[in-house]
Amino acid sequence: MGAIMATKIYQKTWGELITVFGSIGKEATIARKCQEFRQERWKALEGKPIGETKGMDFIELLNAGGAMTAVYLHALQNMALECGDIYRPILAKKWWPKHEKVKKRAITWDEHCRLSQNVSRKSWKWYLTILWETGAAQADAADFRLDFIQDGVMTYSRAKNGRRAAFKLSKVMLQVVQEAAGGRTSGFILPTIQREGTNCRATVFRNLCRRLGIQGVTLHSYRYAWAVRAFEMGIPERLAMVGLGHNSSAVHHAYASGARLVAPALE
Repeated sequence: MGAIMATKIYQKTWGELITVFGSIGKEATIARKCQEFRQERWKALEGKPIGETKGMDFIELLNAGGAMTAVYLHALQNMALECGDIYRPILAKKWWPKHEKVKKRAITWDEHCRLSQNVSRKSWKWYLTILWETGAAQADAADFRLDFIQDGVMTYSRAKNGRRAAFKLSKVMLQVVQEAAGGRTSGFILPTIQREGTNCRATVFRNLCRRLGIQGVTLHSYRYAWAVRAFEMGIPERLAMVGLGHNSSAVHHAYASGARLVAPALE
């Protein structure tokens, strides 16, 4: 009787699924995924065959991570279900952690001043000023080019949705551009900031906030701050939406929700 040859059956691993999942989305989204999946806590799951995964494997990973770990792991489970790699959830809904959604808020003028006064690099002081003056998303602001400016107006397409945004430069913004350009007439306004990348900029800002005891804000909080200030100043919604590159009034209302208006006395 001839010897029976054992055949090794191919089994897809979570690492393969993570590679595909991690490549989906805009640049900023991909950067956030890469940052999460580089963490040591994912190593055990990456090499494990999807078909051999137990609920306890997920629970151990969830206990080692935070809200973002739970979000991405849940998305991976759904992807595995949709691809036919598994036929039922590995971890039932009741065992997933419940994280309270942190309400986003605008950064205040005082917080912005403290941050600007405590950054060590001039380029970062300019960068924070640009964010405050324009309300641009952090990736868009880093990608601002000198040739985007014509007759005192900055016009650009948002990286997130391709939406056109345009605004007149303030005196402070014009001064920053002039200082940062140093005689240049083309290229990025802040080339060193642009080279740092989305993930690095977020980390620098987070560490600075932690050092100064400032909580509840990210670089995106500058966007909320601009929307609030525009609303309080009475800038028409359609113009504020152009300034921020918003294509939805509902989204714009959410950004400006922290604004406070006081009706004048009728006298």
